[in-house]
Amino acid sequence: MRKSFILHKDSLDVLDDLTDEQCGQLFKAIKAYHCEGQIELNALIKIAFSPFKNQFMRDEIRSRIGEHHWNWKGGITPENKSLRSSTKYKQWRTSVFTRDEFTCRRCGVVGAELNAHHDKAWATHPELRFAIENGITLCKECHIEVHREK
Repeated sequence: MRKSFILHKDSLDVLDDLTDEQCGQLFKAIKAYHCEGQIELNALIKIAFSPFKNQFMRDEIRSRIGEHHWNWKGGITPENKSLRSSTKYKQWRTSVFTRDEFTCRRCGVVGAELNAHHDKAWATHPELRFAIENGITLCKECHIEVHREK
């Protein structure tokens, strides 16, 4: 359970329509929700509580992303993994498939599980990693064979 929470200014507009007693009930509900996770509310307070609950849920999701995630290790994703999952790489791959009409250039199979293979190796030719002319469409089986032959 988190030790604190934030009440966002835009969520506070709901207080304008409540009596002081209802505001007190609402803040007790917020405290109970934050400390216990579950609450029972009457209909009016339930409606007033809704924007706060939604904000708490969004904040909870944000608290588990990036450096706030329990398994964060300081942003040390290896460069290779980061590049291969980038939009630029995905665009290169799609461009190679499109140019080759989604057909394995080695065996001619169409629409199988395809791989975009670098003619000149990814590791040794970083300047050609995203050059479409350095790519070739291969089916999974032919891709394995090409790497076995090297």
